[in-house]
Amino acid sequence: MRFKLMQQGSALRTNIGSLGASSVTFIESEGKKFLVDTGHYGRRKGLLNYLFLSNIKVDDIDAVILTHLHWDHALNYDLFTSAEFFVGEEELEYNEKIPVTDLYTVRHFNKLTEGYHIIAVKSEEFRINNEITLFKMPGHTPGHIIVVAKDKQQKIIITGDALPNARAFSRGVPDIITFNERAAKDSAEKIKKMSEDSLVIPGHDTPFRIQGSSLVYEESTETEFIFREDRERDFVVKISETASKNSYH
Repeated sequence: MRFKLMQQGSALRTNIGSLGASSVTFIESEGKKFLVDTGHYGRRKGLLNYLFLSNIKVDDIDAVILTHLHWDHALNYDLFTSAEFFVGEEELEYNEKIPVTDLYTVRHFNKLTEGYHIIAVKSEEFRINNEITLFKMPGHTPGHIIVVAKDKQQKIIITGDALPNARAFSRGVPDIITFNERAAKDSAEKIKKMSEDSLVIPGHDTPFRIQGSSLVYEESTETEFIFREDRERDFVVKISETASKNSYH
């Protein structure tokens, strides 16, 4: 089994709206190519570029696993018309009766994917093959699922928004709950128990590992903010993560 983080998630928000940058993870397992989540239109060009640089065509993707049907995780589904789709059964049922107050779910997903090969994940533990298993983790949404992929060398847990970032992991509850708080907390606790000796790929943060009582990020990150100015020059702000200092005096 091999995997690659195609796009890293981020929880950046602004006063004019959310950037909605979810993680997108590629897994190759037992001769098949999987993609976990697809991101949204604003990251579409970047996703296609990552696939191209990895020498992967969109039609090479055998299966897409959608952790849930929120726009920031699922909108680019239409790139992968020849793939199987794994989606939580409750997520598909909810899509038939989305209330007007729901600000996040991709509306009419069921109708838009007529003709696609959609596989509803019905059991609490759904094994795709010997290396990839899906687990229902409701709370953030009704039919949220996570992905556990492991072989003899490694184990990764792709948590989607059941635990979207390190802060949520530490607090034991996701930042946003659109379905049920008690279920969200129960799911978070289950994931935390599963995460020992694992690489955790959250929906909106840098991948991290749990080492003893410490949470350790795999790598530092950098984000660029580019503002177009009238005189044909860009004003660029870069934000990156560094290790904390012992003292700031």
